[in-house]
Amino acid sequence: MMSYEISPAELRAEALDAIPPMLTVLRRLIVTAFDDADPEIDELRRLLDACVVGAHRLRLREKMRAKGGCESR
Repeated sequence: MMSYEISPAELRAEALDAIPPMLTVLRRLIVTAFDDADPEIDELRRLLDACVVGAHRLRLREKMRAKGGCESR
């Protein structure tokens, strides 16, 4: 019988691919569903912006490492 288990590396790669778009969708929901004049929503939007950017950077860094194009600091 064949095993269909996903290796930790594959699971991590899938998660890194999924997180940026998920956060982007969440940010869009917040921006469209709530009043722009609300300072709490504005702060939440800024936090989500930082999360989206961070997730994309992490994904890019890991892809570069996998290809041997980025040195560890």
